Amino acid sequence: MYLGFLITGSLFFLGHALRRMFQITKIPDLLILTLFGFIAGPILGWINPADLGQSGQFLSEMALVAILLEGGFTLKFSLFREHAAQSLKISGLTFVTSFIMGGVSLMLLTPLPLPMAIYAGFCLGSTSSAIVIPMLKFLTAPDHVKTVLTLESALTDVLVIVSGLFWLDVLAGGDLTLKGFVSQMFNMTIASVASGVVFGLALAVAKKHYPQIANLRFSTVAAVFLIYGLMGMMGFNGALAVLALGMTLGNLPNKKFENLFPIEQGMTHSEHELLGELIFLLKIFFFIYLGALVRFTNLSVVLISVLLTVLLILGRYLCVRLSAPPKRTSRTDAVTLFSMFPRGLACAVVASLPLQKGIAQGDLIQNYIFATVPLTIIGTSVFSYLAQKSGGLEALFPSYPESLAAEPETNAPQL
Repeated sequence: MYLGFLITGSLFFLGHALRRMFQITKIPDLLILTLFGFIAGPILGWINPADLGQSGQFLSEMALVAILLEGGFTLKFSLFREHAAQSLKISGLTFVTSFIMGGVSLMLLTPLPLPMAIYAGFCLGSTSSAIVIPMLKFLTAPDHVKTVLTLESALTDVLVIVSGLFWLDVLAGGDLTLKGFVSQMFNMTIASVASGVVFGLALAVAKKHYPQIANLRFSTVAAVFLIYGLMGMMGFNGALAVLALGMTLGNLPNKKFENLFPIEQGMTHSEHELLGELIFLLKIFFFIYLGALVRFTNLSVVLISVLLTVLLILGRYLCVRLSAPPKRTSRTDAVTLFSMFPRGLACAVVASLPLQKGIAQGDLIQNYIFATVPLTIIGTSVFSYLAQKSGGLEALFPSYPESLAAEPETNAPQL
């Protein structure tokens, strides 16, 4: 017990040291934390995720919610409107290429039959908000690129969750159609975003007219947790709702709404500081926990996970080339987009569902995806480090111009 207190306190200071190292060297703290979890878990046996039970998943989702709230808070509606179409394009390409490359390779190289390989392909289709957003905070990239990557991570999470649940019902003998899948995905997206905006406005109005609520520094975070739980219980996507709520709060006050909603601001400075500290603590736990989940059960799992990671990198390169043409994208922006391909919580959660429901070979899917997730995080960390170095990855995009600085910032290149 005392060792637990000692380790917890040490991790707090270690996290601050790693964050400072990230700012100076551009070596991501997320990579070090994940490797620490892998060493402390599978290698040394200090951490056993099974001992944490449901609390491990709960704290992981709490970290995701806090990170999404801060990510949404930094997004502006002007950038969202300008780059929503491009975000949808790269999100769709990321999902489709990951699904095809991952599903086909698993079907050909593993004992998984076609239906299970399709499910595993769905699991690989999203980039992780919990990894992308913190990394973007310290990377040198223009706002429009950060906006596209943030929206992509949220949208692909929706695609993975909806498609995974849809195919899981098919595997369990359900009678769902493609039309039902598309309708469900559309309804979930619209309902989740609309709910996030409505709840965000309602929260801001309540804080304006009831000072006792505004004076509670944790009120915004607590309300967001409440909304995330409510959305999940109703069958909607809580992550997307939280992102929309964060965007709503981050864009207040707004002249277009000031007659209807006399709001001074969506989140006070003290609340934002508290949110930052909460994210910092939860992030330390999340990535150590993620590293501890890795189980390289045998050599075949290692080789398959390495292959999947390479295919995801190739697919990412293809997505960037198709969604960000040279005429409208600088070489630096293309490199930044290419370097962000981590898989995370959504992939891991969806991959664990077949085993939880007792579906045959569900353990194989979990092993393959759980081993691939940290490798993509390592790859993202290495590539993002190289992306910040002159000449690091620029040779991959020789046809792209060095910069589009001649265009004003308000007309930032569309991706």
